[in-house]
Amino acid sequence: MAALALVAITACGGKSGTLTLNLVTSPGDDPFADAASVRFTVGTDMSHVTTVPVSNGHFDYKISFKPNDMTGPVLIEALDGGGAVVAHGQTPYLLLSAVDQGPISAWIGRPGRVAPAAAMLPKAIAEMASTYVAGLGVLYAGGRDTSGAALADTAVYDVFTQGVISTAPMQKARAGGIAAPVSDVHAVVYGGATSAGFGNSSAVDGTLELFDPTVGVGVWAALPVDTFPARGYPTGVLLAAGGILVSGGVDNGVPLSSAGLVNNSGAIKLNTLSSPMAAARVGHAAAAAKFPDGDGALLFGGLAAGATGAPVAERLVGSAFAAYDVGAQPNRVNATATTMPNGDILILGGSTAAGAQPSGLVITPTVPATVTPLPAALSVARSGHSASLTGNDLVVCGGVDGTGAALASCDVLDATTYGRKSTVPLATARSGASSQTMETGVVVIAGGIGSDGAPLASMEIYTP
Repeated sequence: MAALALVAITACGGKSGTLTLNLVTSPGDDPFADAASVRFTVGTDMSHVTTVPVSNGHFDYKISFKPNDMTGPVLIEALDGGGAVVAHGQTPYLLLSAVDQGPISAWIGRPGRVAPAAAMLPKAIAEMASTYVAGLGVLYAGGRDTSGAALADTAVYDVFTQGVISTAPMQKARAGGIAAPVSDVHAVVYGGATSAGFGNSSAVDGTLELFDPTVGVGVWAALPVDTFPARGYPTGVLLAAGGILVSGGVDNGVPLSSAGLVNNSGAIKLNTLSSPMAAARVGHAAAAAKFPDGDGALLFGGLAAGATGAPVAERLVGSAFAAYDVGAQPNRVNATATTMPNGDILILGGSTAAGAQPSGLVITPTVPATVTPLPAALSVARSGHSASLTGNDLVVCGGVDGTGAALASCDVLDATTYGRKSTVPLATARSGASSQTMETGVVVIAGGIGSDGAPLASMEIYTP
């Protein structure tokens, strides 16, 4: 905790309250030590902005104002002597009214950098499912420990405390499942391998569980699943029209061509899609897409070796899959697919028959696709990396290079031009890590496999 800030809020009628803020920074790096002043912006209307001086890294901040029960974040900016921002952060959206609140913690980081978090996972974990749940934080579910055993453990990186909370275990241990938010602050987890050993799919799970964080340290409940084959290592994607697409995966080493849809509102259930996929896939990339003839998803790569004649890409429109013409693109495994703000799909890295790739391609979801190659999109070849969008930054982290060595860097791409803005170091080389963007704009990177081939417990945070 770098500093403590108090915001005194007074309403009509004499009621008052204090909002207590903890400002959390990376261990060993206090950006306030470089700051000449700190600027606080309370709420979204920009009418409550206060700048206070910093002396030897210390400052006192206490203001009073009379809001009309407004909702918004508190933005904190550390400024140098010329008024430039040297670090910043913000709280989640809060109800700023005359009641005592807090302490609420805000991460303060240097813009455009990745820094070690002040928290860690409860144990070293790889192959976990993760998702960001608005108003809660990042949920981590299952995975494998250092022995390769599948876990039922869960934890939350809390957006309000910037700490990790161990939550209730799932009903089933699973590794390589998927997680996604549903209504309110709930989330679901589906599938995964139950057999021991990294990447081992000799035994897989087909259950769907609902996480309710509003009771104690959370409650898990089984949800109905239509006649849908169990699987490990499927790909999941939130669709723009609603629902969570679950596609492909593997059962005892055999890639699957079936897919299902989880309703994420109302009666939550996993239903099988009657249309099979155009090809069996595992390790494929998927992203929500808006096609001229309807909304759906794009699936790319993940074909098994020797799957000659199978389409490299396919699309889902409505409830039907069909091969999607992307030209003579090679199959990629463990690439990423990201829906960009203008509707393009950006495919990055992954492994082809020639090994890990530094290239990418932009797919504009016309029919047939409009494909723009990006031969040197990344600074190095990456496979098994992560890609997270925050504001105008696409943050592409870790993975393994062409030799299979874990990478200790992130490439930051411009979300408008797709050009590489910078390459920044990670504190720890990692592949297969979780990477989730929180509502405060920061990207939380956690777990994965380190350079020694063992799972990691460490966490790092990218500040846009």
